[in-house]
Amino acid sequence: MRAVMGALLASLSGAASGAASCSADGALQERLAAALRGRGARVAFLRHGNTAKAATDFERELTETGRAQATAAGASFGARVLPIERALCSPAPRCRETLALFLASAGAAPPVDDVRALYAPRRVPQKMRAK
Repeated sequence: MRAVMGALLASLSGAASGAASCSADGALQERLAAALRGRGARVAFLRHGNTAKAATDFERELTETGRAQATAAGASFGARVLPIERALCSPAPRCRETLALFLASAGAAPPVDDVRALYAPRRVPQKMRAK
């Protein structure tokens, strides 16, 4: 758990992604660490669903398959896991849509924090570029 927390906190501070830290992310990191201390808390990670081709990485949108994946994951998670108290999300539209579909099908409505450090822009491989 400590290793996972260290990786999560490093990514929130920008160290893992190379993004510059901002005071909002630093405050969020502190709130997250405080919330998890001594509670036996659990952290779950969700990756976005299948995406379509796009000119830039940030612009990639979910496909119908990706939407179905996010909905199915939420239904499965909501039926088996503890309540969701908070969600952290990349600002990328595909991530925000995945989270919205996931939470709706899980029957959850936690506070959601957009965290810039969770998105590390990258070059889109040729096979993923829109023509």
